Amino acid sequence: MDYLRGVGAVLAETPRVTGTPVEELLGRYGRYLAEERGLATTTISHYDQAARQLLLQRPMTGDQVELTGLSLAEVTAFVARETQRLSSGSARNLVSALRALLRYLHLEGLITQPLASGLPSAACWSGSTLPRALPPGQAARLLDSCDRRRAVGRRDYAILTLLVRLGLRAGEDRQVAVRFADDHRREDLRGRGGQASVKLIEVKEKTLPPLDDDFAKSVGEFETLAALREEVLKQLAARREHDEQRALQEKVVDALVAKHEFTVPEALVMRQIAHRVEHARESMRRQGIDPEQLPWDYQKLIAELRPGAETAVRRALLIEAIADREAIAPSESEVDAEVERLAQASQRPTPAVRRMMEKSGDLEGLRQGLRDRMTLELLVANAKVKA
Repeated sequence: MDYLRGVGAVLAETPRVTGTPVEELLGRYGRYLAEERGLATTTISHYDQAARQLLLQRPMTGDQVELTGLSLAEVTAFVARETQRLSSGSARNLVSALRALLRYLHLEGLITQPLASGLPSAACWSGSTLPRALPPGQAARLLDSCDRRRAVGRRDYAILTLLVRLGLRAGEDRQVAVRFADDHRREDLRGRGGQASVKLIEVKEKTLPPLDDDFAKSVGEFETLAALREEVLKQLAARREHDEQRALQEKVVDALVAKHEFTVPEALVMRQIAHRVEHARESMRRQGIDPEQLPWDYQKLIAELRPGAETAVRRALLIEAIADREAIAPSESEVDAEVERLAQASQRPTPAVRRMMEKSGDLEGLRQGLRDRMTLELLVANAKVKA
C-alpha cells in the first residue's frame, strides 16, 4: 500500500482519532452508505478516506464539524490539490467520493446548497494525437441525424456543418462570416452580417463493443445475444404501446378542451409562462450559455407563449375538476409501488428514495401525477374513438 500511495494510485492514509466530531460524522455517513445506498465495504472504505481528508481541514464549532461555510470553491481547490499527485483513475474516484459526501451533507441539512452537482470532473485527458478524418459518408449521416424541424436540431445542424466545413481540431478556433436570414425572428438582426468566433472545445469518439453473447452477458442476466434482442424488442413494443396510449390521451383531452371554453385565471397563465421561460433559461445554462447575457424581449416572449400557456392551464383545470368529481385518488399501495419503481430505476434503496421525496416535497407531486394519469385513463376508457 505504501508503494501504491507513493505512485498516486490510492489516496494517502489519514490517521484516525476516535471519538472526535469528524469520526462521529463519518460513522453516520458510513451507516448511510451501507444501509441506504447499499454500497460494498471496499467502496465505503474509499469514500470514508476521501471524506476524512476533506473534513479534517474544516474548523470545529464546539463538538461539531463546522460545515455551514463549506463552499464549492473550497471543495474544488481541495480536489485540485489532491489530484496533482493522483493517477487519472484515482482522481475520478476522488471526485465521485466527494460528490457522494456532498449529497449526504445536503440531505442531512448540514450544508444549505447542493454542491455535488457543481463539482467539476477531474481533468483526465489522453495524449495529444492527430484525429482520424471523418469519411464524407459518415459526415453526411451525422448531419442527417439532426431533426431540423426542432430548434435544437437546427442548432446542432448549424454547429456540425461549421465543424465539418472548417475541419477544426480540439482547442482550435476560427473566425467565420455570418449573415442572418431576412425572416429572422428578431427584427433587429434580419439581413445583418458579422463575424462569429467558433472554437472546438473537445472531440469524443464512442467505441462500441462487439455485438455478441459476451456483450449480452455484460448488460444483464442474458446468456445469449438472442435473449437480449428478445428483451429489447419487448421493451420497444411496450414503449410504442405507451406512446400510442399517450397520443390517444392527448387527443381525448384536446377534444374535451375544445368543448369547454372558459376564462382561466391570469395568475395561473403567468405562472405557466414563467415556468416555460425558466425552463428555456435552464436549458441554455446546461449548454454553457449565460441567459443573462442575452437581450430578452419579455413582452414579445410573453405574447408568443401565452396561447400555449392558456391551453396548458385550461387542460390542467379540466383534469383536476374531473378528478374531483369522480373522487379519483391513488391508494397508498399505488404510491408505494410507484416509489419502488423509481427506486429500482435509480438503483437506490426504496426507503432512501421515499425519505428524499418526502423531504423535498416530490412525494406530493408524485401523488398528483398518479391522480392525473388515472383521470386520463378514465377519460380514454369512456371516450368513443373512431378509427
